[in-house]
Amino acid sequence: MTTRKVLYRLVLTVACCAAAGLVCPVSAQKARDAFPPPGSSTGSCRDGRSWTTSEPQHAQMLVALNAARAEARRAPLTRHSILDRMALAHAADMACRNYLGHRNSAGDRLPERLARVNDGSIAAWQRLAEVLGTSVAPERQVERWLGSRSHRRAVLQPQHELAGIGLVRIVGSKYDQYWAVEFLGAQP
Repeated sequence: MTTRKVLYRLVLTVACCAAAGLVCPVSAQKARDAFPPPGSSTGSCRDGRSWTTSEPQHAQMLVALNAARAEARRAPLTRHSILDRMALAHAADMACRNYLGHRNSAGDRLPERLARVNDGSIAAWQRLAEVLGTSVAPERQVERWLGSRSHRRAVLQPQHELAGIGLVRIVGSKYDQYWAVEFLGAQP
């Protein structure tokens, strides 16, 4: 479905709710689930469940990723706040909606998801990749990624310079925790 059609349906839904004198939770709920505020450590799903995240585990994930990259003689990754926000939003979306996939629940791919959160600090990019996982320990999750050809390529891609890390812990979903890591290589 195109962005234009999605926006049309959203506007139509809000207009119908307003005409009926109802409070329309669709747009507010979607924004809350999809884009946690920067620095969030907790959030809510539209079904009332709450999720948490852990900055210490985000830092441990970066250490584990950079250890794997150092072993492969790759430059270390640097975290970027926009990519962190994108990763956390996707992890929260997956946890709240009980799925694991590279498109968000609205069907957006990586470039569209980046465009929605980018404040202009990422002007241009050459490579964009993502890895997802459900392991409890960051080190174990990196081992799993390195054991998969496509995930290994994303983790060790020499052109990747920046990373965004998102972890969401939740009760009542298929997995107890969801990892999303975004990788970006800037334009030369």
